[in-house]
Amino acid sequence: MEFVSKKLILLQSLGPRMDDNVTRMESVFSRSEFRYGVNQNLAISLGYDWFRRFNNDNLNHENRVWQQVLLSKKITNRDLIYTRNRIEQRFYDTDGFGLRFRTRLGWFHYFTRTLYLELSEELYFNYDMEG
Repeated sequence: MEFVSKKLILLQSLGPRMDDNVTRMESVFSRSEFRYGVNQNLAISLGYDWFRRFNNDNLNHENRVWQQVLLSKKITNRDLIYTRNRIEQRFYDTDGFGLRFRTRLGWFHYFTRTLYLELSEELYFNYDMEG
């Protein structure tokens, strides 16, 4: 995490994703995000994801551009609830295009500043077109 200013944060992550049996690497991804904290309870983000899949011959690369709104509310000194809403534009190496709307509802319980429990559920709505 890189703090560009008190309100603007640049986030970057890179990592593998394993298959359901955790026996082989299914994909690798890179994610970049610019997040702007409008206030204590509202943040807006722009992001880019790159995926390389190893197990699917029809879809090897995927590029995603996305926009996100994160609303949060502190309910106690140790508990926070949030909703994250994201719209993704997905570009496939097969000349396909897709749209995805994601909405997540979650709860954090902080034991310390860096140790916490998170419970969340996310719904996905997809629309894919082949070129």
